[in-house]
Amino acid sequence: MTVSTKKEQKLRSFDMVRYHRLFWYICAIRPVSPKVGTWTRNLYKCYQVLFHVFISVYYPGSLVVGLFGVKSVRLILENLAMNFTMGMCTVKLYYIWSNMEGLERCKLISDQMDEKAKSHPDEFAILSALKKKVRVLMAPYLFLYTGVCTTALLGVFFNAEKRLIYPAYFPFDWKANNMVYGAVMVYQWVGLASQAYTNLVNDTFIPLVMCLLTHHLQVLSLRISKIGDDFKKSKKDNHEELRIAVKDHKQILEFYNVLSKTASPVMLGMFLITGSNMCTSLILILFYAENLLQKLYFTVYGTAMPLQIYLACYYGTAFQEECDNLTKAIFACNWVEQTKEFTKDLRIFLQNSLRKFQFTAGGVMVISLNGFLQVMKSTYSLFAVLNQMRE
Repeated sequence: MTVSTKKEQKLRSFDMVRYHRLFWYICAIRPVSPKVGTWTRNLYKCYQVLFHVFISVYYPGSLVVGLFGVKSVRLILENLAMNFTMGMCTVKLYYIWSNMEGLERCKLISDQMDEKAKSHPDEFAILSALKKKVRVLMAPYLFLYTGVCTTALLGVFFNAEKRLIYPAYFPFDWKANNMVYGAVMVYQWVGLASQAYTNLVNDTFIPLVMCLLTHHLQVLSLRISKIGDDFKKSKKDNHEELRIAVKDHKQILEFYNVLSKTASPVMLGMFLITGSNMCTSLILILFYAENLLQKLYFTVYGTAMPLQIYLACYYGTAFQEECDNLTKAIFACNWVEQTKEFTKDLRIFLQNSLRKFQFTAGGVMVISLNGFLQVMKSTYSLFAVLNQMRE
């Protein structure tokens, strides 16, 4: 039984990150397609220049300069947390952009795997379910990141005095009149929203591609476990099917190498920033928040921090488990009744499958649920030390 042609055309599992690719255009990162007209290309280049000058350069720069005029501990900590987050956001964008060619290769590998899965209903079902999973995985990120932007703005609106969302430097008196103040507030909120949703895209892109890689490995394991079960196929056919599976495994490892190269420095920075920002949020909530809205903002912000790394840690562990399942799948196939050449190739494949593949953060720590717990423990230890010093 095969899947209908209509359904076959819809299986593009790498499309689970198509909205991320679209958002990179909005963030002025991805180069415009050469297929578009000259006028459109030049217009987009102008947009890129304006976006990076006012959002990528001046916005964080104004916050850094604004620090020198701040005396409140709360505002200093709040501003530093935002600066660290924006700095890490820029680093993440750079590493993803610099490895874009390799990620396009990953897309090609994924498309090739999809083609093979179309003729197997069970494999097709695994990969086609990814689109639905993306919506579920993205929902908490969208909720929390929107919450950060909303609560930050509400904290200003319900303040008795005119103040900015974050202390920043402007070469004019932003308190001069309501129109100027309103324009500055719009600029700060647009900058905050741009940084927040850029972070959302960056924080979910690598985990979702890790999820995709894990599912392709799951599909391969399923296919291998069934080799030799179809008695209509000859031993020669089974051997050829094994060889194809070995080639597919090599492609999956190529996918893994590209993704690992992209994820390693990004996740190391995220582990460091997550710990420091969570600790800062706890300090602000407990000791420096002046009203309920500020506590709400710091709570939402602090909750969003561990979410930045949790999904990547979860699928890092899932990938390790799927690598172990591949070895079990090789044992599970009907190798007993096959030829000597088949068993020889199977032994080599089995030996290769025993290699330990895992994603690491800068080679320092493994991207896994255990790594996530280590970050949480380190954050609590840092908070306890700072709290003791404060007393």
